[in-house]
Amino acid sequence: MGEVLKNMPDSLLPYLSHNNRLDCIDFCEANMKGEVRNELDGKSVLSQLTADYALFRLNEASKMELFLLETGSQSDSIVCVIQTYGTDLCESIISFYSIVWQQLPVAKYLPESTKALAAHYDAELKVLTLESSNYLERPALEEQHEAVKVLIKLKWKDGTFNKI
Repeated sequence: MGEVLKNMPDSLLPYLSHNNRLDCIDFCEANMKGEVRNELDGKSVLSQLTADYALFRLNEASKMELFLLETGSQSDSIVCVIQTYGTDLCESIISFYSIVWQQLPVAKYLPESTKALAAHYDAELKVLTLESSNYLERPALEEQHEAVKVLIKLKWKDGTFNKI
């Protein structure tokens, strides 16, 4: 995953310079804390780096998960990027890229019926969890009921995510 991060376009992490990313990778590979000062004068941390997964904590309210999805051969791997924003109520954007960072259509890899508010990838189980909630759809009543969360778990198989 370190090589994938080294070649990632700067536009995906605009306030983390290329040298910052390289420093984070070097620190993690040396079993040190992968923390750097970003372009907004804050701290960003590469908190997890494995052969097929990386987790950046960009600031207190933003994180980016990147992971490789196998398609049959190493040169055909797909990079999935989850950018999550927020603290209490989070929103995620899921993107897919070729190994050389050409953007791929999301609809090709995720089932159409998956509308999510937040997403998270479990690197150990290799499961993508999408969380949706009716929090924003509820009327503002004095006696509101708790927000209903729906979790959809997906597993990568045969070049697409499928419900499990």
